[in-house]
Amino acid sequence: MNQASSALAALILADVPVSAPSASPKALWEILFRPSLLWQTAACREAGIAPEHTVAVCGPFRQQLAPVLGDHGQPAGSLREAAQRPDVQKAKALLITTVNRPLLDENAITAALTVLQAQNAAAAAVTVQQKEAGALWITPQALEAALKALGEQGVPFTTGSLLAAVSAAGERVASAEAPNPDLLLEMTNRAAQLLLNETARGAVIQSLLEHGVSLLSWDGVLISPDATIGPDTVIYPNTIVKGSSVIGARCTIGPSSIIDNSAIGDDSTILSSVVENSELGSGITMGPFAHTRPNSHIGNGVHLGNFTEIKNSTIGDRTAVSHLTYVGDSDVGQGVNFGCGCVTVNYDGMNKHRTTIGDHAFIGCNTNLVAPVTVGVQGFTAAGSTITQDVPAGSLAIERGRQVVKEGWSKGKIKLK
Repeated sequence: MNQASSALAALILADVPVSAPSASPKALWEILFRPSLLWQTAACREAGIAPEHTVAVCGPFRQQLAPVLGDHGQPAGSLREAAQRPDVQKAKALLITTVNRPLLDENAITAALTVLQAQNAAAAAVTVQQKEAGALWITPQALEAALKALGEQGVPFTTGSLLAAVSAAGERVASAEAPNPDLLLEMTNRAAQLLLNETARGAVIQSLLEHGVSLLSWDGVLISPDATIGPDTVIYPNTIVKGSSVIGARCTIGPSSIIDNSAIGDDSTILSSVVENSELGSGITMGPFAHTRPNSHIGNGVHLGNFTEIKNSTIGDRTAVSHLTYVGDSDVGQGVNFGCGCVTVNYDGMNKHRTTIGDHAFIGCNTNLVAPVTVGVQGFTAAGSTITQDVPAGSLAIERGRQVVKEGWSKGKIKLK
């Protein structure tokens, strides 16, 4: 289903009990960096259920789950509370699922809805080999009757207990076989979570391969289901792509790189480096061992050399930030060249300050730019300078001590080996 239907609603059982030694709700246990709860909301959305009609039953975990749920759905304290919502009561069919089975997808959901409608049933379960009700569709009337029959329970309701109550009441119960048994794998403990991660990892990588992405090896490759990667991009071993990252076509990523909620343009190479919450243009060369920290915007054709760090900065097209250089809280123009060992000194102990560097400036090796400071268009700084005042456009700034040479001074002072 591509369009959301107001006739459908979803109830996600997120109040699943947690056994020791874990204290974290299962709804927050992550599969490929996405909490189990958000796997379920994504499946509901893909099946045509709008977020405003998707309700997460949080129970005692409401305070922890509400911020994660965000605008993906609505929180409720209990299943009984959720069942009293006007949109739930007016829905033609309700999907009930659980964070214990995070990989349930659109195909399984749609198949069960089709069976519910075709057989005019009160409930239709998603099953594997006629058992293990991983999710079910139910009419609001059947849900109300099931809750009444079950009474006050000391433990949270499950899809199985609800289905059994509907069946015991003599209502028509149907089932739909899941197209893939892996969709109903249950997250009972941390070992099962590991298995789910491996299962989801294989599915995501297989989908990428089918869309033209190339892997040299599976080893250590973890890619979020929310990530997008263009064709002919090569992913090397031990590379991690997190969140809603977007990587363009014909890129080379890795080995041992981390791309976290970032965008990278076409024809870029990220070698053994980390990119966090940043936007990188096309034709980027980065690394090895470079780091782009949050809120950085890197233009096209930029070179970030080994052991460079960019933080909260804008870097213009075709700028080269050479090795062992830190650029923080800065606005850098196009075609700028940084020599080795440069630092934008952005912190005075109390406040952060910005550095501005104009187009085609040349920052000599070992330059310290003490913010707030501006280097104008085609401004030069001499190697080894500590710049504390603005450098006008087209000027050369030199700030270093005068060299004094005392000939013969070291004689007898150095022990020869």
